Amino acid sequence: DSAGNVYVAGTTNSYGAGGWDVLILKYSATGALLWTKTWGGTADERANSIAFGPDGYLYVTGPTQSFGAGWADMFLLKLDTDGNLQWGTTWGGASYDEGINLGFDSVGNVLLIGETYSYTPWGSSSIVLKFSPSGGSPLWTASWKGPASYDGDAALALDSGGNIITAGISWDYSVYPLHNSILLVKY
Repeated sequence: DSAGNVYVAGTTNSYGAGGWDVLILKYSATGALLWTKTWGGTADERANSIAFGPDGYLYVTGPTQSFGAGWADMFLLKLDTDGNLQWGTTWGGASYDEGINLGFDSVGNVLLIGETYSYTPWGSSSIVLKFSPSGGSPLWTASWKGPASYDGDAALALDSGGNIITAGISWDYSVYPLHNSILLVKY
C-alpha cells in the first residue's frame, strides 16, 4: 500500500473454522507482523491471489468448498487495510470452479479469472468475471473453450484500449503423449 505495508495471502490448517482456511497477513514496511486474519468454513478454502485495489481495499480470490453452489466455487473477498471483511461473494455451479488471479480495469471494477467445470459441456473452460467493487455484484462473465480437455487462465493484463488479455494453459488429455499449449485470449 502507499505506506509500504505488504499483504500476503495463503492457506492454513492450523487456524480458522476447520479444514484448510484462507490466511491473510499484513506486514509493515520493516517486516513486522501487524495482523493475521482467516476466512473459511468447515470445509476447505485456499487463497490463490491477493491484490491492493485502486480504491484502497484488498481483494482475495481462490476456491471455497464451504460456501456456494457446488463442489468448489470461486470466491471474491473485499477487506479494508485492517483486515475487516467488507463483503464476500461466490460464483459457480454444481462442479468445480476456481478463482486463480485478479486485477482491475481502468474504472476500478474487479476482474477475476480462473477455470470452470460447471459451465462447459466437457472438461474445463477459462473464464473471466467482472465485479463491481461497491458490493460484489457480477457485471458480466465471458469464457473460452477450445478443443482441448482443459483450458484455464493464470494471468491477466489490460491493454491501452481496455481489452482484457488472459494467459493460461490448454491441455489435451485425448492424445498421447499429452499435448500442452499456451492459452492466450483477448476479450
